[in-house]
Amino acid sequence: MQEAQVPDEVLLEAIRNLADELGRVPTALEMDVKGAPSVGTQVLHRVFGPLNG
Repeated sequence: MQEAQVPDEVLLEAIRNLADELGRVPTALEMDVKGAPSVGTQVLHRVFGPLNG
């Protein structure tokens, strides 16, 4: 099964939304746990490269 392509704008919005909620840039683990369901670290890594945290 092929993974659905998530537009960069959607990924960035998910990061911004969680950053607003946390008051800081979220870690990779926080994106997996609290981020949008379609925006886990595997998707972010594939699109943007390695993440810190």
